[in-house]
Amino acid sequence: MLQQTQVATVIPYFERFCAQFPDISALAKAPLDSVLALWSGLGYYSRARNLHRAAQMVVAEHGSELPADFAALMTLPGIGRSTAGAIMAQAFKEPYPILDGNVRRVLCRYHGIEGWPGASAVQKQLWSIAEEHTPISAGEDVADYTQAIMDLGAMVCTPRNWRCDECPVSRNCYAYREGCADRLPTKKPRKVIPQRETTLIAMVNEKGELLLEQRPPSGIWGGLWSLPEWSEEEDGELDQWVKFQFGLKATKSQKLTTINHVFSHFKLKIKPIALQVSTLPVARVMEKPALFWYKADQFSQIGLPTPIKKVLGEVHSIVSEES
Repeated sequence: MLQQTQVATVIPYFERFCAQFPDISALAKAPLDSVLALWSGLGYYSRARNLHRAAQMVVAEHGSELPADFAALMTLPGIGRSTAGAIMAQAFKEPYPILDGNVRRVLCRYHGIEGWPGASAVQKQLWSIAEEHTPISAGEDVADYTQAIMDLGAMVCTPRNWRCDECPVSRNCYAYREGCADRLPTKKPRKVIPQRETTLIAMVNEKGELLLEQRPPSGIWGGLWSLPEWSEEEDGELDQWVKFQFGLKATKSQKLTTINHVFSHFKLKIKPIALQVSTLPVARVMEKPALFWYKADQFSQIGLPTPIKKVLGEVHSIVSEES
């Protein structure tokens, strides 16, 4: 959870997650929907899918015990070199380096490393330095050092408002000596973030239930539940699309609040429409992915992206006012 999410945000999610899944076996046995429901709001949902799959592999291949082997850890979904190194160092006291975002920042400033850390040549250089700093012998020193350098980056050598006067290694730090902490690490070259738009249809039946569809297991919001997407250019008139795709009759529509959501690599403008529908007596419906009708009190039981929660909350308010 701490990959790409701050500690303050993670803590309540972590506590709920561990209460629901107290061990690897419990997580492995759980339906993916239950895992994604507890992850909803943290973003980067591939992390949750990888964690779930990794738990299943640990149960099946390692007797429900996390392997104390670097190569074996690297075969688990979602575990890369730095995470595997952190597990080996902190759980098993073995001398493996790490290179998370905090550590990269500390090393770039301390050694005056120029260039974006994501570039392969710079990353290779940083891994070499990280190995030099890591204690060479197994034991508590490895675990202590690994935690210390992460904490140094998280609490002292921060991206902004760094506190060099409190840093225990500032005397030998290049950035402190040269007064250039503001430009290290070198920022990633900026790219224009593309803007996309989509229209989501929140269909409400006579019972006040909403039609949701499960997204494919990979890609944006993979495995989570969302609303059907409609494009007038591709799908034609809305009422005909609803009739042909779902065997439903559109009776009343209402445009909802536009939502602007930012992903890591593009911006998405969501234009939702609430649509009251009724079931047609006879209809030929196209074969669709998993589609289910949900009541508002069931939303907490399934994985929903944050923007979809906002849409459903607005639709529920409208339905409640009209009923």
